[in-house]
Amino acid sequence: MSDFEKLGSRVGEVERILALLVKGQKTVSIVEDGALLRQNARLTAMTSMVRELCFQMGLSDEEFASHLEARTSYFHDTLLQAIRAKNPNLAGQLDNRDPEEIPTAKQFPPLFPTDPEEE
Repeated sequence: MSDFEKLGSRVGEVERILALLVKGQKTVSIVEDGALLRQNARLTAMTSMVRELCFQMGLSDEEFASHLEARTSYFHDTLLQAIRAKNPNLAGQLDNRDPEEIPTAKQFPPLFPTDPEEE
């Protein structure tokens, strides 16, 4: 397996873990400030590691930022939909987006599309 394939595998694993974390989140709860700070630090650390891996695989900062924004928007919407199903009033209070900010895609594009000619 080439270094490029190994890095791609690592990025795929990070994406899989993040997707599991999002799927596992069933309810909204208020967390202590210290725990929230730690969670934000962990997210920032993971983002920086993925950015570094992407850079090593030839993805520009602009491409990375674009994918990060698209996925953030997608998962933000997914979480708001889950909240809306249980408590529409709370979802309405949390959702401060303009209508044009609401994603319309059913899924986000892959970070590294598979080239059918390579398979």
